Amino acid sequence: MITEIQLKILCTEYGIDYEKLIKGNKNEIFQKGNYEEIKKILEFLRKEVKIAPRNVEKCVSILYISSKEEIERNWKFLKEKEITISNVENCLHVLSSPNKELKKTYNYIVKNYGIRYLNGITSILRVPTERIQEIEERFKGKLKKKNYLQAAYSPFSIEEIEKIVEVCRKNGIEVTGSVFYKSAEEIERIVLVCKENGIEITGAVFKRTSEEIEKIVEVCQKNGIEVTGAVFKRTSEEIEKIVEVCQKNGIEVTGNVFNKPAEEIEKIVEICKEKGIEITGSVFQRPAEEIEKIVGICKKNEIEITGSVFKRTAEEIERIVLVCKENGIEITGSVFLKPAEEIEKIVEVCRKNEIEITGSVFLKPAEEIKKIVEVCRKNEIEITGSVFQRPAEEIEKIVEVCKKNGIEVTGSIFLKPAEEIEKIVEICKEKGI
Repeated sequence: MITEIQLKILCTEYGIDYEKLIKGNKNEIFQKGNYEEIKKILEFLRKEVKIAPRNVEKCVSILYISSKEEIERNWKFLKEKEITISNVENCLHVLSSPNKELKKTYNYIVKNYGIRYLNGITSILRVPTERIQEIEERFKGKLKKKNYLQAAYSPFSIEEIEKIVEVCRKNGIEVTGSVFYKSAEEIERIVLVCKENGIEITGAVFKRTSEEIEKIVEVCQKNGIEVTGAVFKRTSEEIEKIVEVCQKNGIEVTGNVFNKPAEEIEKIVEICKEKGIEITGSVFQRPAEEIEKIVGICKKNEIEITGSVFKRTAEEIERIVLVCKENGIEITGSVFLKPAEEIEKIVEVCRKNEIEITGSVFLKPAEEIKKIVEVCRKNEIEITGSVFQRPAEEIEKIVEVCKKNGIEVTGSIFLKPAEEIEKIVEICKEKGI
């Protein structure tokens, strides 16, 4: 057991916001949590491996589902593997899995799907391999490979997932991601509301119930807000508060502002004004406290405080700075598109293939760069910055279009996708250009 006072003391000691930690899950931590065990877990997460407070706050179950020993075993195992560790930090609940099961799931996914899939849906490490295999067997030919893992992570039974797939097919909805978090019956209600209001039926709408969507539509129409995916991150009440804060501060009410609640937006505005930061969409990717830390690190390292730095946490920026300095990489905006672990892999691939390590290489992950190098060498294309504007598969299509039309395959050609190049060629031929 743990008392409210004991938990508050631990939160203060380890820099955790008590209110954020217990929000929506107050009873379980007091019923299932043990003071000594929670203290050991926090000591490990916050002091030993430096997990950010916000990651602990959004995953309170890590403090009472498992033991410190099991969490440490899982952390050490994953730390030695290819998985991007920042993904693990962002979904700490995976560390609560029995170590034997986590290893089994990790190895199965890497072997049958590849590390890219695991980095895309890291939470799947909580799911037993038997569940994944059953999904694969039951939905073979009905779902894309990436959807197997999404369906396996769903809270619903196999039978209910079959109904979900059927409803989605019937209504022309892509069977992916968030649809697996709503029952088939609820999806039908959501479809009806969306059709009545001319809303595109995409993943984001499934974050809300049909009743909530109706209220959101009403608020958006009243305030002249476009009813697109981002607004469904918030309830109708929250949207009204956000609109009020934005109007008061002259902020355009667009997608990114809905990443944060109104109270947080006010704090962010205050800090941005104080630090002379332009209040654009990307700053709303981080909480106010995090922005202050980011500003401090950027100033210390003479990094321009622009949009892309806010794609990373303060801790991630420090790691990126260290990796860049160790490898003589200029610390500009594009490096923040990737976490430090991925930058190290990119550096290794570039050095091995004698590629200049400049901004554009960070547009792609290391594995994709390897494929691009292979395609370029096969087609005798110079491996320079512009080729990294496109994935390997797209480069092959571009080469095919160029060869068919007698176009020299040089840098600028990769600024456009293959389809666009074909259209340009057609117009040029038609107009005699």
